[in-house]
Amino acid sequence: MFHERYVCIVRARHPKFRSGMTLEAFKKAEHAVADATGMAHAVIDRFLARHRVKRNVALRVPGLHVLPMIVANSDLLAVVPRRLADAFAARVPVRVLPLPVALPQYGIRIHWHERYHNDPAIRWMRRAFVDLFSAHRRNLA
Repeated sequence: MFHERYVCIVRARHPKFRSGMTLEAFKKAEHAVADATGMAHAVIDRFLARHRVKRNVALRVPGLHVLPMIVANSDLLAVVPRRLADAFAARVPVRVLPLPVALPQYGIRIHWHERYHNDPAIRWMRRAFVDLFSAHRRNLA
């Protein structure tokens, strides 16, 4: 449907990130992470490990959607998808910063079981998602 990138979020007036993101500040910061058990976002730690970067995890939460609200009210840093960061930055005092190590973008895709491939309701839902995100991509251009 579309491609996404990871970014860092920190509270808007975080003292360690006044001048932006650095690798040293990223390593020293306490991180809030979504529990990566069984989640595609575990790729973040695998990629960082290849670059000899280990996160200082201070808090684990069950899902990404709560991280911006926690970060906005703490000195924690979180790595989240860009669209999530942008959506919350418009509503809570978080600052969106690039990662100090560039992670490759990744694709967001729809998956379904073969048994439902021709199901009319599922076909409608798939088409609705594709249309929605195609329109979103056109609006970004």
